[in-house]
Amino acid sequence: MWRTEFEHAGEAFRESADTALDPPREADFRGNPQSYGGLDPSQGDSETGRVPPSRALSVRLAAAIVAIVGAVVLVGWAFDVEPLEEVVVGLAAMKANTALAFVLIGTGLWLSTLPSSRKWPRVVSRVAAIGVILIGGATVFEYELATSFGIDDILFGGADGQSRFPGRPSAATAGCILLIGMALLLHPARRRFGQIVFQFCTLSAMLIAWLALVGYLYGVDSLYKIASYSSMALHTVLSVLIACFGLLQAQGDFGLMAQLRSPYAGGTIARKLLPAIVICPLVLGWLRLKGQHLGWYGLEFGVAILVVVNIVVLSIIVWSSTRSLNQLDSQRERALKQMEQYRVGKRFRELLESAPDPMVIVDPQGQMVLINSQTERLFGYGREELLGRPVEVLIPERFRPEHPAHRDDYFANPRVRGMATGADLFGRRKNGSEFPCEVSLSPLETEEGVLVCSAIRDITARKRAEDEARRRLQQEKLAEHRAELARVMRVNTMGEMASGIAHELNQPLSAIANYAKGCTRRLQADGAQTDQLIEALNSIAGEAMRASEIIRSLKRYVKKCKPQRELVDINSIVKHAAQLVVGEAHMHDVALDLCCSDSLPQLSADPIQLEQVVVNLLANGIDALEDASASKQLTVHTRQSDSGGIEVAVADNGCGFAAELKHKIFEPFFTTKPHGLGMGLAISRSMIEAHGGRLHARRNEHGGATFVFTLPLEAEPCYA
Repeated sequence: MWRTEFEHAGEAFRESADTALDPPREADFRGNPQSYGGLDPSQGDSETGRVPPSRALSVRLAAAIVAIVGAVVLVGWAFDVEPLEEVVVGLAAMKANTALAFVLIGTGLWLSTLPSSRKWPRVVSRVAAIGVILIGGATVFEYELATSFGIDDILFGGADGQSRFPGRPSAATAGCILLIGMALLLHPARRRFGQIVFQFCTLSAMLIAWLALVGYLYGVDSLYKIASYSSMALHTVLSVLIACFGLLQAQGDFGLMAQLRSPYAGGTIARKLLPAIVICPLVLGWLRLKGQHLGWYGLEFGVAILVVVNIVVLSIIVWSSTRSLNQLDSQRERALKQMEQYRVGKRFRELLESAPDPMVIVDPQGQMVLINSQTERLFGYGREELLGRPVEVLIPERFRPEHPAHRDDYFANPRVRGMATGADLFGRRKNGSEFPCEVSLSPLETEEGVLVCSAIRDITARKRAEDEARRRLQQEKLAEHRAELARVMRVNTMGEMASGIAHELNQPLSAIANYAKGCTRRLQADGAQTDQLIEALNSIAGEAMRASEIIRSLKRYVKKCKPQRELVDINSIVKHAAQLVVGEAHMHDVALDLCCSDSLPQLSADPIQLEQVVVNLLANGIDALEDASASKQLTVHTRQSDSGGIEVAVADNGCGFAAELKHKIFEPFFTTKPHGLGMGLAISRSMIEAHGGRLHARRNEHGGATFVFTLPLEAEPCYA
């Protein structure tokens, strides 16, 4: 369907077009840092300290576990239920002060997740943090100063006779409580120094608790107990780890947590490797040691097995990390490509929409995969009505059967060209109407294959203008042909009336000769009177003017010229025409009578054509009177018609015409005269009708015929 410019494409292209022309989805950018400018959209605001909803749940869960553990232990101390204090019989019990500190830690951590617009949760959280710091700090000072402030037995009396200070938490526990309290007080840390101190306190407490956990797993007492001081209970270790996890989750993106939460490949790999690095060596070492204790193998074999297993596990970790990195790179490249396709597709769509003509992109199966709004307006379809449908819906039904073959031929040799050059193309609108069009085809190279861009141009207006120009040209040529034919007819008429014209010219020439001879004789004779000579010379001049006027009228009548309208007096036209035929009338003894009405308005007409019509009618009248036996009378009447125009009637008293010939006499090449061509009346009628008038004939009651033509005063040119 038009001339090339540019232009959803095949099944393959439709998928790429859908993704390229629609904004990328969030899922397509996972693992791609550029999609969010290097920030994970789920991250919180480190400036405001607000814990995002994606992490608030885990923070609250950690806070609840810590607070519940502390509360349960306090209940055990209150009612002297040792299983609630020790968790595992035979292990160290959690001290009451430690349990109270965990209740305060859990409460403060929970309140820190509430919206910052509410002030009281933040105040209560800070008060709880200060209480934790007082418990942990006072206990540390007691150890440092080797004294007692009396806080160890405030809640419940110490019942543990194994340690020097039965109601006092271990030094490691006191340190963890102090560090967690300081971190809770600093949260949310907005400045860099506060963030560094917060993370240092949290990670330090986590490290102490992790060492104690390793000590429990491997049976190393020194990692959770110092000499004769109280031990760090197992559930205390776990509660500290959980509390530190909750604090790190509540922290904004800074330091270690910023790297772990990073959407970049490094953050992704760190999140996958860190649990394996922490847990695998711990579990493998414990299994090796447990097997040795059970006597399954010796020290050397256990170490060798541990090394081999570590190698295998590390290899698996490396392979998994490599696979993850490759997947991330693939996702990033896919996301970048999709973004580029989106930008290119957006520019392409804007380009299509800015095209002045309808644009249709078609796949090799003939389905429309992309159109612009101009196509919708021209064909009357909605975009969703066309996409995915065969392009033949835009073609008239009579052309549809052979169109697929033409389409296949083009896809076999795609190039920029017009469609069906030299043939008339038509488009079909939704309402079934058709319109002429031009179509330009251009191939589009895509990753999925070749598509065809069809640019369509509606040429209805141009076709209409061409038809109008062609019609006008034909009319002008017809008018020229008629004018030439009319001139030939005038010449022919003059040929037929040559003897009459010669007779008419002979009269003034004979008079001139006679007057000249008379003047000569009088000059030769003596006594010639001057006044008589002057009178004779004036007569000679008058006759010469008469002959000149006859020749001038004849020349004007037969000369070749283009039709040209001007304001004319119909009476003058009639008189000039009568002057041309008067000689012929005299030769046939026809009395020519002109009855011209006075004061007739002028009309816009071509004087030569009107004169030819009158001459033709007068000549026909003279011919009709040739065989008349009575007095031969030819009369011309001019008057103003009832409609306000001009009416001219030429009447004779000759033989007339038969009633059945009334309409035939105006047909070309019809004549009742043996020497006629049969074109005079036909040409006369066409000239009158070209002036917006009418020529008709009627039979007279007493014999003869009257030919009447009427003309409007003003009329548009007509070439009918």
